[in-house]
Amino acid sequence: MYNVIVVGARVAGAPTAMLLARKGYKVLLVDKSTFPSDILSSTLLIWPPGIALLQHWGVLEQLQAPQYPPITRYRAYLGAPFDNVPALIIDGAPTPTPLEGISTSYAPRRTVLDKLLVDAAIAAGATLYEGFTVDQVLLEEGRVVGIRGQTQTGAPVMEQATLVVGADGANSIVARTVAAAEYKTHDPIVLTYYAYWRDVALADGVQLEFCPQDWCAAYAWPTHDGHLLIGTNWARALTEVPPQGAGFTPRSTDWHTVFAEVAQNIDASYMRILAQCAPWLADQCRSGGTRESALAGGWVRSFYRKPFGPGWALVGDAGSSYEFTTAHGIMNAFREAQFLAEAIDDGLSGRRTLPETLVDYEQRRNAAGFPYSEFTIAATTYQPAPDPEAAGALYAAIAQNSDATAGFWGLFAQTMLPGEFFSEQHVRTLLQSNAGG
Repeated sequence: MYNVIVVGARVAGAPTAMLLARKGYKVLLVDKSTFPSDILSSTLLIWPPGIALLQHWGVLEQLQAPQYPPITRYRAYLGAPFDNVPALIIDGAPTPTPLEGISTSYAPRRTVLDKLLVDAAIAAGATLYEGFTVDQVLLEEGRVVGIRGQTQTGAPVMEQATLVVGADGANSIVARTVAAAEYKTHDPIVLTYYAYWRDVALADGVQLEFCPQDWCAAYAWPTHDGHLLIGTNWARALTEVPPQGAGFTPRSTDWHTVFAEVAQNIDASYMRILAQCAPWLADQCRSGGTRESALAGGWVRSFYRKPFGPGWALVGDAGSSYEFTTAHGIMNAFREAQFLAEAIDDGLSGRRTLPETLVDYEQRRNAAGFPYSEFTIAATTYQPAPDPEAAGALYAAIAQNSDATAGFWGLFAQTMLPGEFFSEQHVRTLLQSNAGG
C-alpha cells in the first residue's frame, strides 16, 4: 500500500513524486515509457521561473554543462522583416524581468530533462515502474483506490494508494476514469510544427528568436549538442474569414479545415512560413543547414479540469492545458507539481484534511495560471490587432525602454502580470516617455 501513486513520470509527475518522497512518503511512479526517452509533443523551452524551481530542487546544476546552452538574450521581430520593410525589434539582455535573480532559460531535449527528474525521484526514495501500462484506475464506492496494469513482459500488477495522481497528459486515464469536469475550454487556434537543425545559427548573440505576423509565426532557440529548434505556427481566424493576402491567411474559421490544409504538404508549408517570417533562417536552412529530425508538432485544446476528488488528483497537462504559443507547458508543470506536493503533504501529515488542501491546490493553480492562459489566447494567437497604429506605437515604445522590454518578455516568462503591463497607466506612461524621447 502506497501513500501516493503517480501515473506519468514526465515533467509533472516526476517532480511530484520526487518532492513527496523527499518528505518521507511511500510513492510509486509509473510510466509507459522507459528512460531516457524522447517526447515529440514539446518545444522544450523552460522559462526562468521553471529554472528557479529546478535550482530550488537541487537539480539545475546538471543542466549547466557546456552542451546545454543557456538562453539569456531574447529577441522578437514584430512585422514583416523582408522586402526592405524594417521590422520592429524588441531586444535586450538580461531579459525577462528576473525571478529570484534568474533571467536565464534552457531548452534541453526531453531525453535529458525527463531522465534527470526521474533519477531525482528515485534518489529521493520513490519506486519506479517504467515500461508499465496502466489498464485501469480502480474505484471503490466512487473513490479511487489504486491502479491495475501490466509490466513490459505482460505480467499483471495491481497497486493501491491513499491518493492516485494523474500526471499522464491531456488524455489522462485518471481524468477519464473520474470524468473530471472541465472549464475555461477553447477549441484549438494555432497549429505548430518544428524540427531540430544543425549548422543554422542565430545572429548578434541572441539565443531566442520569435517572429510573429498576422496569422503565422516562426521561432527558434538552441537545445543541446549544437541543435537549433526551429518552429513555425499557423493560426485560424477567430471571427470572419480574412481577405486573402500575399502571405499565409486562413481560409476558414474552422480549425479542422485550416490545419488540414496546412498539413497536406507539411514540409513545404513549414519552409514557406519560415521564409515569410524569418527569411534569414530559411536561407541558412536551404543553403547549408541539416535537418536532424522529422517535423513534429500539432495543436492543443485549451481547458482547465477540476484537479481533485475522492482519492485522486491531477497535475500538469492532465489538469490544465492551453495554446502553446507562449511555451508555458513545462514551467506550469513544475509549478503545479510544487503546489500539489505541498497540498498532499499538508493533507497526509494531518495538519489539515486532504480535501481542504486540494481545494487550496486548485485555487493556487488557477490564480497562477489564469492570467497567462487568458493572455496567451487573447494576445499571442496571431489575430490582427484591432488598431494596428496604436499597437505599433505601443510596441515601438516598449522597444525603446529597457524596463519595458524586460516586462514584455516577462509576460511570456510569467514574471510580469498582463494586467499590470497593459494597465492604462503603464501604457500611457510608456507612450508619453517614447514621445518625449
